[in-house]
Amino acid sequence: MNISNISQIDDKIRGICKGGVALQEPLKHHTTIGIGGAVSYFLSPGDMAQLSEAVKFLSSNRVPLFVIGRGSNLLITDAELPFAVIKLKEACFKNMYRSDNKIFAGSGVGLGEFVNFAASEDLANSEFLTGIPGTIGGALIMNAGVRDVMDDGGKKDISISGLVEKIQVMDKTGKMRWLSRQEISFGYRSSSLKEYILLGAWFVLCPERKKNISERMRRFLAKKSGSQELVLPSAGCIFKNPKNCEMSAGELIERCKLKGYSIGDAQVSGAHANFIINKGDASYQEVKALMNIMREMVLDKFGVELEPEVEIWENKKDDSDG
Repeated sequence: MNISNISQIDDKIRGICKGGVALQEPLKHHTTIGIGGAVSYFLSPGDMAQLSEAVKFLSSNRVPLFVIGRGSNLLITDAELPFAVIKLKEACFKNMYRSDNKIFAGSGVGLGEFVNFAASEDLANSEFLTGIPGTIGGALIMNAGVRDVMDDGGKKDISISGLVEKIQVMDKTGKMRWLSRQEISFGYRSSSLKEYILLGAWFVLCPERKKNISERMRRFLAKKSGSQELVLPSAGCIFKNPKNCEMSAGELIERCKLKGYSIGDAQVSGAHANFIINKGDASYQEVKALMNIMREMVLDKFGVELEPEVEIWENKKDDSDG
């Protein structure tokens, strides 16, 4: 950091965000799995100007900066984290409006809110996002989606990138710009957007009768309710579905008979083997140890190497745990 006196940084950040600052904030209160250590600065900017100024100041003082939505795809160390986390929770980051067959949604908009708004406007094709936790910003960064069963019995991955026209971002100097779909690289549960702070996006949808849209929403929700862990705290799917493999990550783990297997309060879900649930006070180390066992057993039994789907936040103290 360029400013040697930490209290100077504290005072400056408080002045920029005007009340939307917490020091040493436990991130376990901001993740769906309920795990996460204290972060040096937890910021909730009140508007775009505050966000830009905060980003510029933190970057100039070499304070690492991350953005959190609803924390639904995160596994965070229990150790203290010497960086800043920004949460875009104010109304100015949750705008939604329609233009022709397009919808603009701010990065703080929940996926459920987005799908419901689209349905209310008789616009289709976002229904597959029904039941997926998280925000527009987080969904774009990880290219959220589902593996859907087609009419011919085959499986196809449907992801949010297929709806994107352009995305508004802020770089680490506080400058805003638009990225066209062609400027962004999307992959399976990945994107080239991690270097930016996402502000919002335009999505291209298709007109359709509300009745048909609602029926598809119910189908996707029923599928999730019947096969995924929706009650107990979790981070969602732990591993990506492997490429060139007929079985999903969940099917591979289940065939290793790991459903219900526990380390401390971390347990492989009985509802879906690709979920790890927090039964009470699970630690980061317990979840990581359980992930390692899942990966090792799948590799030994099937020769398939699983890749984490969750984003993992660590620090140097965690380097030795793999």
